[in-house]
Amino acid sequence: MNANNSLVRVLSVALCVLACGTVLAQENAGEVVIEAAVPPAEAEEGIRFNFRDVPLQTILDYLSKSAGFAIVLDAEVSGTVNVISHQLLSDDEAVQLLNSVLYDRGFTAVRNGRVLRIVSSDQAGFEPLPVIRGSDPEGIPKTHQRVTQIMPMRYATASQLIQDLQPLMPAEAIVTANASSNSIVITDTQINIRRIAEIVQALDTATLSVSTVRVFRLERASATETANLINQVFASQGTSGRGTSSRTTGSSDRTADFISRFRSLGFSGRPPGR
Repeated sequence: MNANNSLVRVLSVALCVLACGTVLAQENAGEVVIEAAVPPAEAEEGIRFNFRDVPLQTILDYLSKSAGFAIVLDAEVSGTVNVISHQLLSDDEAVQLLNSVLYDRGFTAVRNGRVLRIVSSDQAGFEPLPVIRGSDPEGIPKTHQRVTQIMPMRYATASQLIQDLQPLMPAEAIVTANASSNSIVITDTQINIRRIAEIVQALDTATLSVSTVRVFRLERASATETANLINQVFASQGTSGRGTSSRTTGSSDRTADFISRFRSLGFSGRPPGR
């Protein structure tokens, strides 16, 4: 009977070896303890961020181990964060999420290949940031990644726009104007640049909605003399007095003078059919 039981145990071990691979068998008090070495599960393709009240330094260490980034700390980071993402993230998405966490603490991660340099936000403008050209806000993602954006102007003057938009700029943003290309160069997070680009787009196209070009065909007067006369009238308006009464009087005098001189060009009355 004992021989039969031993045979059963041996057969069980053999079957487990075939099914599970490596088996560790240990004889203990007449019993066989079987521990199956289960093959390790396949590694996940991506980075999983699930942290609750975890020090920021721990997240950086995890990102270095899981994604292979080399972390360079040019600024001391501290504090705990809560980051929850049940979906696997790519390397780019992980860096974007890290920048969202760092942004609230006044830091940013500047990526150069597999190197992540953690710097303060006010120093990020001096790092080798990506340079992007374009003024369309739809092409600018809503992320906290810092870039240098070059936005060419079509109708507006870049230097004047910067003066108008300066009160709306974040303190850490770096904004300059290039006169030769009539472009705005701004270094900031993409989500802030997108907001500025939306304002610039509205201002840069506003001239089209208020300015039109009309052609008037003259039948009796000289086009050159008429154009010069109109230019003189509008130019004289800019040199009128500041008072209301003087402006009214000056306007009446200019109107009378304009009618008199306009008639001298060949108009004696209302043009027929015009």
